[in-house]
Amino acid sequence: MNVVSNSSPLISLGKLDMLFLLEKLYGKVIIMQAVYGEVVVRGLKEERKDAFHVAALIERGIICIENIEVWRRCVE
Repeated sequence: MNVVSNSSPLISLGKLDMLFLLEKLYGKVIIMQAVYGEVVVRGLKEERKDAFHVAALIERGIICIENIEVWRRCVE
């Protein structure tokens, strides 16, 4: 099952060292570019541990970044 996530669950699970649950429960998590910017780009600049973990899940393909325009077309 695929799910869409905002930044709060990623940051919270990252701080708790429980990001592994995303893969275990859902397999694949989709985030928007803005979420990536907030969690990873900003987090890496601030050297936040959870940002490094989220970036690693993106590299492994567990978390995928999607363009918001794709979702708008699905809703319309």
